[in-house]
Amino acid sequence: MKKLIIFDLDGTLIDSLSDIQACCNEVLAQFSLPPIDEAHARAYVGNGAKKLVERMLGERIDLLEQVYPVYLERFRNYSGRTKLYPAERETLDALAKCGCRFAVVTNKPDAAAKNVVQKCLPGMYVAGQKEGVALKPDPTLTLSVMRLFGAEREDCVFVGDGETDIQTAANAGIPCISVLWGYRSKEQLLAAGGKLFAQNYEELGRIIAAM
Repeated sequence: MKKLIIFDLDGTLIDSLSDIQACCNEVLAQFSLPPIDEAHARAYVGNGAKKLVERMLGERIDLLEQVYPVYLERFRNYSGRTKLYPAERETLDALAKCGCRFAVVTNKPDAAAKNVVQKCLPGMYVAGQKEGVALKPDPTLTLSVMRLFGAEREDCVFVGDGETDIQTAANAGIPCISVLWGYRSKEQLLAAGGKLFAQNYEELGRIIAAM
C-alpha cells in the first residue's frame, strides 16, 4: 500500500462547484458583468484562480487586474455550500488506520485552500497556490510535499479529477488515480493520458489498498 496519498482539492476531496460559481457571479455582478452557469464554472476550474478569473471575464479581460484581487479576497472564506463526497470520510479513516498519510496539492489559492480543508478535513496538510511558486502541472510543489513527508516516489500516489493532475503526477514520477466524481469526464481524462480510474470513494480505497 502507498504511504503518502497526495490529493487534488476541488472536485476530488471537496465538492465546491456551487461555491465557486456563486463567488464568481457575486464578483461579476459587482462589475456589472453577466453571470456564468454551472457548466461554465465546471469548465473554468483546474488551472488556478487567475486563469479562472480570466475565463469568466471572457471579452472583458481588460478588467483582470481590477477583478482578480476582488475575487481572491471574497473567495478566501467562501465555503458555505462546499461538502465532502459520499463515503469519503469513512474511506480516509480506513486508509489512515492502515498507515496512509494524506496531503493536498492544489492550484486553489493557499489561504482559501487551507480555510476550506480546516473546515472539512481538519489536520490534513495543504499546499496551495502562492506567488512565486509554479502551478500544477509543474511538479515542484508535489515534490516538495514528498520531501516534507520523507516519502520516496514508489511510496506515493496522486489522486485528482483533472487533466492537470494526470500531468502533475507524470512530471513528479508517481502514479495517478483519476476520480470520476469531479469536474472532468472519463473521456477528457483518457485523452489526457489517464490510465487508472475510481468511480467513487469506496473504489478508490480498494485501488489504493491493492497498490
